[in-house]
Amino acid sequence: MPSTRLRLPFERLIAAGLILIAGGLASPTAFAHHLLPQVDLRCSTNFKCPEALHPRVQFWVSVFSRWDKHQAILHDSRYPFRVYAVLDTGHGCGRAARKQIKRARDGIRADLRRLADQLAKGQGRIPAGNQVHLLELFPERKPGQLRASANNLRCQTGVRDQFEAALPRFERYRGVVDAVLKRHNLPPELRYLPFVESSYNPRAYSKAGAAGLWQLMPAAARENGLELNATLDERLDVAAATEAAARYLVKARRSLTGVARKIDPGVRAVDLNPFIITSYNYGVNGMRRAINQHGPNYLTVLNRYKSPSFQVAVKNFYSSFLAASHLAGSDEASGRLRRASPNTQTIVLNRDTSAGRLQEVFGLSVDELRSLNPGLSRYVWENWRLIPAGYGLQVPAREGNWQTQTARLARLQAEPAPPASGRYRVRRGDTACGIARALRVNCGLLMEVNRLNSRGDIQIDQRLLIPQSSAIGSAEQYRVRSGDTACGIAKRHSVSCRELVALNQLGRKARIFPGQVLALPQTALARATRDGLDEQGFYVVRRGDSVCKIARRYQLHCPAVQEANRLAGESKIFPGQKLVLPGLTAVPDPVAAAAPADHPLDELPDLAIRVTERDGAPRYSVRVEPEETLGYYADWAGLGSSAVLRRDNNLGGDSVLHIGRRIDLPLTDANQVARFEERRREFHQTLSDGLKANYAVAEIVEYKVRSGDTPADLAREREFPLWLLYRLNPQLHDGSLQVGQILRLPELVARG
Repeated sequence: MPSTRLRLPFERLIAAGLILIAGGLASPTAFAHHLLPQVDLRCSTNFKCPEALHPRVQFWVSVFSRWDKHQAILHDSRYPFRVYAVLDTGHGCGRAARKQIKRARDGIRADLRRLADQLAKGQGRIPAGNQVHLLELFPERKPGQLRASANNLRCQTGVRDQFEAALPRFERYRGVVDAVLKRHNLPPELRYLPFVESSYNPRAYSKAGAAGLWQLMPAAARENGLELNATLDERLDVAAATEAAARYLVKARRSLTGVARKIDPGVRAVDLNPFIITSYNYGVNGMRRAINQHGPNYLTVLNRYKSPSFQVAVKNFYSSFLAASHLAGSDEASGRLRRASPNTQTIVLNRDTSAGRLQEVFGLSVDELRSLNPGLSRYVWENWRLIPAGYGLQVPAREGNWQTQTARLARLQAEPAPPASGRYRVRRGDTACGIARALRVNCGLLMEVNRLNSRGDIQIDQRLLIPQSSAIGSAEQYRVRSGDTACGIAKRHSVSCRELVALNQLGRKARIFPGQVLALPQTALARATRDGLDEQGFYVVRRGDSVCKIARRYQLHCPAVQEANRLAGESKIFPGQKLVLPGLTAVPDPVAAAAPADHPLDELPDLAIRVTERDGAPRYSVRVEPEETLGYYADWAGLGSSAVLRRDNNLGGDSVLHIGRRIDLPLTDANQVARFEERRREFHQTLSDGLKANYAVAEIVEYKVRSGDTPADLAREREFPLWLLYRLNPQLHDGSLQVGQILRLPELVARG
């Protein structure tokens, strides 16, 4: 969209006396005006834009079409169409422009307060300069309005470049979106909602953890039928995510219609559409509360509804949707936009398949396949995970529809699960221990095998050798370097020098030379892990075990095992319980300090199942973490539905799953426990990986809790995922916030 279409010439601003003077200095790169371009808005019969909303919509039309990512718009948070200044910071409202924005904001506040004082004193002559501009923004000239507005300044980055980049993506994906909306009997204008959510980018990832074209959070993804695990994040799949968004919108329409018609039986569907759109940002329950308090009149709710979470983004969501609809709809009507012809086709896999096999059969590169299938994880493309049967693989459209290749794929034998070892290419944002956790291996062993220093330093595109999750086998090798000795190598790899010498037949003098390749024997931890310990060296209790039987198996003293696990002589142990074995349980993973700011994105919370005794039987439970739902618990436990979880935990259909609460799980054996823990760990690792690939933690700041603060509101206002707040402040699991309490808050910055 042409950038000059709605911009007023700078000379006209000078003539009108509308150059911003903040702190007494005029700058050609910092000017403002209050006369937002008057656009003849295109409003559909399904989504009306009443006259009272026009100023808000006009503001967002300018944000989308006039100001770009280098510009920061300082405006009133309550009345966004009051634009005080437009700054060419080069970084929008980003971190790099913080000081420049603060100076401008302080200058505007001072001008507003000074002008309010002059008006209060009845001074008729107002000085020229920026105060002319400010007076035009407050035609009623009430001092109280100016003083209140001085505290409501907000910064908004322009998105013209993002909107223009979204248009060709809209052409590409519109056919898929339209088909899904039509199938669910939803208004076609909803096709414009992804402009507001993601700029029509299927790979978009927000600081809060929302992902994909429709910016779905993990809980909403599960609730609306999407897969989210270490193999697949269907939020990034256009067709699957659009189906989920449509399901949400249908449910929102049904729910809000029900509550609205209890208050006003004659309310029309078109009157509820603003609430349905707003619920996509605010949630259905929030909109239900608003309607119950003020009735099904959108403007009344907008002006009167009070809630700590009903703030700027929510209040402007419908207006920004109308602005995007106007701009994209105008381009469609003018013929500038056309629906692109499909350039892909779908092949439904009939069995679990590796990326390597797809490359071989279809003759396509990893980059080609990956670009068309963003929902598949990086572990698939590294051949660490198989693509599940039933997945609709996207391939380039071609004559013949790949029939020969598809038939060949169907004839091939089933592939075994990928081995838990191999090579891994380091990606942006990776750390050694983050990779180890994602691939379910011990971080210390990974660092040993790759000869990483104590900080775990790694480089982008470095190829790491990943040890087997159960052990480093005798096939692991080491290439001798100048200055090495056999016993020095053995010590560095925590193995016996005698075993290393014997394994490599080095003779009595153990002579070695640079370039020689030595086989490394298994470490004590590796041998123990091979014999039944997990990757951290804990023993997982199985049916029929006793403490002393386990101790004998590992040639340990039974009382020592009891003492290490704080077990009395007669204490029972249960399948799935984890025990420390003195001398064998691994040392905790070292912190990968190569990128200390990324540390909170790597370190997972305690996700182990707690095993206790109740009435002589084992009781399995977990502490609820952010983004977890009963639906996820049911999936991880293989239950099929969450009904039994609701029954066993006395939860009604509308009960909220509070973070920190203990939830009992209907598990019966160690295999179920292990499967649940593995899937739960993969889920949280996937959340970390998604955020880490897009953002870095630039800084962790201390914050003193104020009255009215909640964890959810802090995460929303400061733009970071709620789960990251709890990782940095684990004490939050134990209770509500206290005024004056000190929290650690992250500041995220986009990578690249």
